[in-house]
Amino acid sequence: MNDVKLLGRIAQISKLNKKNEKNEKKWINFTLAVNRYVKGEQQTDFIQITAFGKTAELIAKYCNKGSQLIVEARLKVDKYKDKQGKTKQQLSVIAENIYFCGSNNTKKEEKDDELDEQLKEFFEEAPAQKEDDLPY
Repeated sequence: MNDVKLLGRIAQISKLNKKNEKNEKKWINFTLAVNRYVKGEQQTDFIQITAFGKTAELIAKYCNKGSQLIVEARLKVDKYKDKQGKTKQQLSVIAENIYFCGSNNTKKEEKDDELDEQLKEFFEEAPAQKEDDLPY
């Protein structure tokens, strides 16, 4: 199963792009800031995501820096050869679905504090799984 779910805020967003005038396939690139906690300390990952078609159009129309989203995505591995002829791999995150969260009308600090508190509560309440509890 190739399924990625991310909750975060848009840190950077590009304009809506088209492949060319004849091809109406549209895409947009954006960076999602996603918080995670390691030993109770918050860390933020900045994840590059690409969306295509109607999903890209929705993001371009309704989102801006600071917008909170849930992104359902998949991973894509591209292989290519560099100038020295060595095979390289690049991992991409491709958005399949997006869900709008929160409101863009409140202050960013208030949103961040609320999200941080929700994530902290979730991880504190989540039971730790032991290896013996895994179904496989």
